[in-house]
Formats: sequence, structure tokens, C-alpha cells
Amino acid sequence: MRTEAHIAAARRSYEWARLGRSAVLAAILVGVAFLVVKAAGTLTAWWTFPVAALVLTAIEYRGQTAMKGARRGYIAGLVLLTAPMALLRPCCVGMDVEAMGANCCTMPSMCAGVGVAIGLGLSLARPRTGSGIEAAFGLWLGVASIASMRCTGLFLGEALGLMGGLLSGIVLVLPLRRRTV
Repeated sequence: MRTEAHIAAARRSYEWARLGRSAVLAAILVGVAFLVVKAAGTLTAWWTFPVAALVLTAIEYRGQTAMKGARRGYIAGLVLLTAPMALLRPCCVGMDVEAMGANCCTMPSMCAGVGVAIGLGLSLARPRTGSGIEAAFGLWLGVASIASMRCTGLFLGEALGLMGGLLSGIVLVLPLRRRTV
């Protein structure tokens, strides 16, 4: 005989299991991103790892279309982690970046341009099921949570340019792609 207490206990157990599964998956993804950051020698701040883990846990727990988009964004974010600094800051090419540190020059417009180009490409990977806006937002959250590890070695304007460019590129193509059910 089912009672309200049994149903509530089963629901609570189910939600805790989903949250635990989401946290484990997020920890694995952030661990892989950490290894990529270390292998690429990318400058990053320590606080980006727990923030990315929280974002990834929340999007995985939420599920649905946003999760499908975010999973594709994770992969793109890992690729973006390995982007050479010469692509994001061409004015640093030929300079001794090790001696000057991360502040050899700033080019937010270049980061925004790279972000738009990558965002346009990412929009082709957006899931066609469910809400297009939810899928695009999930895609952006997935790539931004991982790519933010790359951007912390840049100035705030460059990081915002890259994130804004990614979002713009994804949203520009949003009306062009029809969803299928």
C-alpha cells in the first residue's frame, strides 16, 4: 500500500541520486578540463574550476534539451582550451610572454571575433529537439563553463568579448535552424 510518505521518500531518493550523478559527471568533466589546461600550459585562475563544476552540475541536473546542448558545448570548450594565445592576442606574437606575463597586450575585439566565429560553428551542433532557445542556452553554458578556464588568463574585456562572441554566434543562427520533434 502506497502512502504519501512513501511517494515523497521515493521522489527524494530519486532526486538525490540524479544530483549525485550530475555532480560526479561534472567532476569528471572539470578534471579532464584541468588536465587539458595543464597540458596546454594555459594561464587560469583556481576559482574557475569550482564555478565550472557548479554550472555543469546544475545543467546536468536540469536535464532535457539544455543538457543535450551543454554536452556538445563541453566538447567545444575543451577544444577552445587548447586555442593558441596568438589567436586570441595576435599582438603578443614574437614577444617574450613568459617574461611579460599575461599582460603583453589586450585585444577584446579579437576575442569577440574569435567567439563569434566559434559560436557560428557551434550553432550547427545545437540539438534540433525541444526548445531552440533552451538548446542554444545550454550549448553556450557548456562551452562558457569550460572556456572560462581559458579566459581567466586574459583581461576582463577579452574574457567578456569571447563569451559574448560565443553567445552572439550561437544566437545569430538560432532563427535559421528549424527544430524537429
